[in-house]
Amino acid sequence: MSLPWRFLFLVLVGALMCAADLKKYDVQKNITCSQGLRHCRVSRSNAVVPPRDFGPVEVLSFDVETALCCSAPQKCRPCLRVRIWLRILGDDDVSGETPEDSEGEAHAALTLSYTSVPNLQSYKRINFTVRSDTQTNQEVTVVVREDVFLGSTVFVTVNNVSKEVHIPQQNSVCPSDLEECKTPRIFREIDRDKGVVELKAESEEMLLMCVKRKGMGLCLPSDRTIPLHAVTHCMCFQAWKNTENEKSSRSESCPFEDDEEFSRNAVKNMSLSVGHSKTNEGHPALIWNMSAPCRLEAEVWPCQMAVSLGGGCNEVPGFRRNISTGWEENSSMVWTSGAFLDVRTTNDLQPCVMFKVDGKTFGPVCEREASRGRWICVMSVMLLVCVLFAVGVFVFRSRIQEWLSNSSPTHQSRGLRGEVLLVHSSGSDPSLSNTVCWFATWLSELGFSVSLDLWNQALVSAMGPTPWLHSRLQHVQKHGGKTLLLLSHDAVLRAKACSESWSSVSNREGGKTSNTPWPWNSDVFSSALSSLFSARLQGGATEHFALVQLESETLDIPELFQGLRLYQLPSESQRLLADLHTGHPGSFGARLKRFLWTWRASARLEKRLRNREKERRSCTTLTRVEEERLPLHV
Repeated sequence: MSLPWRFLFLVLVGALMCAADLKKYDVQKNITCSQGLRHCRVSRSNAVVPPRDFGPVEVLSFDVETALCCSAPQKCRPCLRVRIWLRILGDDDVSGETPEDSEGEAHAALTLSYTSVPNLQSYKRINFTVRSDTQTNQEVTVVVREDVFLGSTVFVTVNNVSKEVHIPQQNSVCPSDLEECKTPRIFREIDRDKGVVELKAESEEMLLMCVKRKGMGLCLPSDRTIPLHAVTHCMCFQAWKNTENEKSSRSESCPFEDDEEFSRNAVKNMSLSVGHSKTNEGHPALIWNMSAPCRLEAEVWPCQMAVSLGGGCNEVPGFRRNISTGWEENSSMVWTSGAFLDVRTTNDLQPCVMFKVDGKTFGPVCEREASRGRWICVMSVMLLVCVLFAVGVFVFRSRIQEWLSNSSPTHQSRGLRGEVLLVHSSGSDPSLSNTVCWFATWLSELGFSVSLDLWNQALVSAMGPTPWLHSRLQHVQKHGGKTLLLLSHDAVLRAKACSESWSSVSNREGGKTSNTPWPWNSDVFSSALSSLFSARLQGGATEHFALVQLESETLDIPELFQGLRLYQLPSESQRLLADLHTGHPGSFGARLKRFLWTWRASARLEKRLRNREKERRSCTTLTRVEEERLPLHV
């Protein structure tokens, strides 16, 4: 026989032998019981914890066989045939009957659990009845089809005993004429311009895919598009169709395993670390760790650093080790580690470790390099935190300066803050008029719209005190402002006199009270007292009227002024300015601006009150002061 024909013959014989690895079974039922067991049924359980076994049976052993279960000549798929051998227990071996026991029969149930990576654990519940005259040894055969596919590893557990079963790969088992064995074929397309690899299949309908590392078991969901720098030679992909009726077998392909470019990616992303420790017996241990995207063929050995600079690292003989096995994995990498015990050096320097991967040598890797790297990382983080802190302080200072600039207590547009009607009783003291004028000017400079009779003497004379006051009261109350009455000795005396006059008028009228109790309003202050009295009768005095005392002396508050809010300046100037402000800030920044404005304005007011003797203002016109720029000290 010539060489080509001999080669073809060997291939055909090998294919037939591989195909014979899985037996075909014409399976119509998922469970089969021996004659001594009745009413056998199996169902899938969705329980998180496996249900408890019960009944007069004991599991002796079980066996798992991989097979092709066929429901029609061309309808076959991989499955597991689990044969469970049971021993029927006698009455002496059973602690008690179950609630469902009946005369002559006993109910029993077993749980079969199986795990097919990467699926979660599943359970099959086996229920049957045992006749009293049943022979001692019985048998149950269960067929498992769900989550079983070619090329997978399945863990089957019965009665706390587990067995691992490896199902052969699709290319060595499936006959070519079976539709279920036509698994999706994955091929790659590299787009250098975008720097990605795209995975495609012949048929994209209902296609599911996962990626695993060659030689490892974990298979994780995968995207169809992968960056070139993340592709490694050990990437293998499993693909299968997930139709409504059933899942197809899985195909597994490794499209990058022979590409040198992607082999370099695995080595480039490798990480090496070394540490020194001691065993429980006190012996020195040189611990090393190697992590990479793939399981690599590597060698590792300890070495002794030369004393002179540039002298290299000489191998310590007798410790060289191959690390092709012993790899572990998680979702992001694989790693392996080990230790060299009692490594001695001749120059009292701690030993280091050399690595050789794919013919390339890496190292020496020493513990001090790792420590230095950690210190560099810590210092970099501290430097970054300091820079971010400095930037935050600079931004915060800039915002504070902006808010302070926007909240300057002088030269605000008139009426921006709110409406104020200022009422006073100067009497025979001309200095009080100047104080009132000074206070009104200061409120106006803060942005309040101030109404004062001293600034409108011509209009007051033309209209009369009472009409002018009522017009200003209506204007102020309409805009949510307040009427401020300045307390003085003369104001207190006149308020007491008015109260007494109104009381006598009320007594003469037989207790009948009038809303205009005193028709002889000779000036603005008298009209204001009359309006205050009327407001008290209507219950709105505290909302629209308030008292302001610029002097520190104690005054006896008359009954007419009882219940009104009293602001004693300068100690309560900040509260006064906050209450006079008619705006309602909503955001934190607006509230902070309001607070800064009242704080700065009250501080300026306190300073001006101490120096008001030097700042006498003429009350004939509304004067303006030159802008004073305050230094910002935040």
